[in-house]
Amino acid sequence: MYRKMVVLVITGALSALLLVAASPAGAITKPTTIKLRGVAAGPPTIVDHGNDGVIAPGDYTFLTLQLINEKKQFGKKKGAKVGFAYVAIFNFAPGLDLGLSAATLPKGQIVSSGIADPTKKFTIGVTGGTRTYGNAQGSMTLTPVSPTEFRIVMKLTPGGK
Repeated sequence: MYRKMVVLVITGALSALLLVAASPAGAITKPTTIKLRGVAAGPPTIVDHGNDGVIAPGDYTFLTLQLINEKKQFGKKKGAKVGFAYVAIFNFAPGLDLGLSAATLPKGQIVSSGIADPTKKFTIGVTGGTRTYGNAQGSMTLTPVSPTEFRIVMKLTPGGK
């Protein structure tokens, strides 16, 4: 029963990410940089299949980050809370994690995915979004400040269809 529920949750989350990525074009017309700080909104949910406390192939983590402006943007001052990022990290092999993220911001959602190592600086691809970010593509670089906080820089460009 537990395994079936986990599969349903993962399937639902991935379906939601695909729907967001397939949204119609938005209003990005020039390169845009978004600078944020992501702070854990609570403890992560870690599924440890080996029950040994060590992240290993088949284990995964879900995390919610509160997003905070690192500069004045979205009509809000530096330090303002501007949204959340919902993150899933799946371990495939030692040092090989797949990261998926959907960030909700005042002007829409931004979806990203790629190979991630949350213990050091990494960059993943922005695959799309909604509303203003409906045609967004580019990259998102995350730099850990602590185990529960990241500096996030999104470099977005308008994508063509």
